[in-house]
Amino acid sequence: MNPMRCSRLLPLVSIAALAAATASAQPTPPGPSQWLGGGGVLVGIPQGDFADATDTEVGLAGHVVFTPTRGPLGVRLQMGGLIYGSRDARVTIPGSGGLITEDLSTDNWLFTCGIGPQVMVRSGSARPYAYALAGLGYFATRTTLGHDDDGSFGSTNYDDTTFAWSAGAGLLIPLSQTVAIDVGVQYVGNGTVRYLAEGDLSPSPGGAPPVIVPRSTEANFVGITVGVTIGR
Repeated sequence: MNPMRCSRLLPLVSIAALAAATASAQPTPPGPSQWLGGGGVLVGIPQGDFADATDTEVGLAGHVVFTPTRGPLGVRLQMGGLIYGSRDARVTIPGSGGLITEDLSTDNWLFTCGIGPQVMVRSGSARPYAYALAGLGYFATRTTLGHDDDGSFGSTNYDDTTFAWSAGAGLLIPLSQTVAIDVGVQYVGNGTVRYLAEGDLSPSPGGAPPVIVPRSTEANFVGITVGVTIGR
């Protein structure tokens, strides 16, 4: 090859080599995470017979998603809880001669958990997802005296557990590479369950044990969640 032509090609070769070295030195953009998780506020809207006994309530929900191949398919574990009824009464402490009174609080709790498949879009400015879960629903009515910080002045008056299923969908709106706003909606089917609603349990006069007559209906609800999810 002509030495003159080689001298003209040398700068081009040097530039190409420098560009290749620079490109290889650039960090590879991180791929999708294998684990995602998050939580937020849960708004429970009762349906059917459950709506006749309760009102819309607010609670908390959390979830973890495992995607073995870092692809669109994953396994979702989700939990949520809310108080669907509450009643407070001022009572006199026995033996105090009427000089000591305290708050007696009765709360109606609902807790659900489930696991199942999820499919989601792993890239883009809006990432929809959908899932179907199977698990348990737990309903409990608990009465506490005062703040009940250590649980010594409280008692579970009635509880029941039922099979629960849910189907939902949502949308992730990324704020950064690892944090996204998570907005979702789900239908939770608890089937027929025995539970107490607000006002179903009251203190008996004279300190006698209260008469407990639980309701027996379906306790389904629509849940709306607004929170954050961590993971790419």
